[in-house]
Amino acid sequence: MLARIIENQGEILSELKVIKNKVRRIKNCLNDLEQKMDNSFDITNNKAFKKNTIKGAAKALIKKAIYPKNSQIKSEAEKYV
Repeated sequence: MLARIIENQGEILSELKVIKNKVRRIKNCLNDLEQKMDNSFDITNNKAFKKNTIKGAAKALIKKAIYPKNSQIKSEAEKYV
């Protein structure tokens, strides 16, 4: 009877180790996902965002440059800021 209990404890410990490893991997995946989400929302360092914003603003300003009123240029620039 005692041998069976010891055997069961060994099996339980083995299963706990497997579960612990799976939980660790899940935590790592969640941390990686959280990091990726944080990085994707950080638009201040995103080159593509900056490039597209500058292109869009420049294009809008060029279009508005044919109109002599500063208020028109200002309003178009404010759309991109």
